[in-house]
Amino acid sequence: AFGVFVSHWLRNYIKTGRPRLILERRIGILRQDINTLLDQLADKQDQALLDFFHHRLDRSEEELEINAPSTIEPVLNDLNAKLTLVPLWSNLRQRIAAVEPPSDADPARKELDAARDFLEANKVDSDADITAMRKRIRDAFTLIDDAIRSRVVKEVESFQQIAASAL
Repeated sequence: AFGVFVSHWLRNYIKTGRPRLILERRIGILRQDINTLLDQLADKQDQALLDFFHHRLDRSEEELEINAPSTIEPVLNDLNAKLTLVPLWSNLRQRIAAVEPPSDADPARKELDAARDFLEANKVDSDADITAMRKRIRDAFTLIDDAIRSRVVKEVESFQQIAASAL
């Protein structure tokens, strides 16, 4: 009878107990990662986005007590993947704020908003979606550079015409 009890306990531990412990550890690591980013990114918009990640992680931790670990793991994977996009998003936001004139950043502003909506979506996105969003954010930097380059080229051409007509 004791052997049956031990066998049942081991099977139950391997089936549910161990996966829960592993997910609890992952939740702890994600919480540390979020807190590290909170310390590094002091802007209120960054803090608000990371607070959203904290709330989503808290909900996952609560759900872990109720649901099977297999339902929580995709959410944790999504949070981990999206967390890697936060510094890139923050850098883009800061770059847009620094651009003069602000109109040079208009095309990138749309991408910034799309990225924010993506990051705050309370759904599990695929790895392909995460990769595509990473590319969109990086391409937004190029949009800013292209707009600045185009404006500067026009200004130089204008000065060249003024100089040529003055001679």
